[in-house]
Amino acid sequence: MAETVRLRRGELGWSQSELGRRAGMPQSSVARFEHGGTQPTLPTLERLAEALGLVLRVRMEDPEARDHGLSRV
Repeated sequence: MAETVRLRRGELGWSQSELGRRAGMPQSSVARFEHGGTQPTLPTLERLAEALGLVLRVRMEDPEARDHGLSRV
């Protein structure tokens, strides 16, 4: 997820500070997340996704079902 956030932020031409402002969080929190230094909560991920114009989807899958194209949400 961190790479997706970093890449999308780059596509938009935003600094970490700009993303933080739009997501309501400090630049330092954006930096730690992008560099793998933290595991954000779902509400934080939702704010990041919304700020970036992305949709957050969380899934749990049966490893056996995934191999056969079946998944449970």
